[in-house]
Amino acid sequence: MIAPSRLPEPQPYRLALRADEAADALGISARTLAAMVADNTIPHVYIGTRNLRFPVAALQRWLDSQTMPAEIGVVGPQQQADLPHDLAGVMGLAANPAAKGRARQ
Repeated sequence: MIAPSRLPEPQPYRLALRADEAADALGISARTLAAMVADNTIPHVYIGTRNLRFPVAALQRWLDSQTMPAEIGVVGPQQQADLPHDLAGVMGLAANPAAKGRARQ
C-alpha cells in the first residue's frame, strides 16, 4: 500500500489535485492514473467538461481502503520454511544476491 503521507495536506483553498499532482502523490505514472480513471477505479471528478480533479479527502479514503492480497505479501521466515526446498533457495538468492556465487560452488 502506498503511504498516505505521500499525499499533500489538504488546504482550505486546495481541495483537489490535478492529474499530474495526483500521479506524483501516488507514485504512479500519468498513464497508469489515466487507465484507473477510465476503469473508474480511483475517485475523481470533472469540474466542467474538461477539468479532471482528484479530491484529496477521497483519495485518502481510497488509499486507506486498499489492501494487499495475501498471495502478494512478503514471505516471512515461517512461510519460507514451509516452501519446497528449491523455491526457498531461489527466494533466498533473490533476497541476497551476494549468496548467488556461493550457491554454485
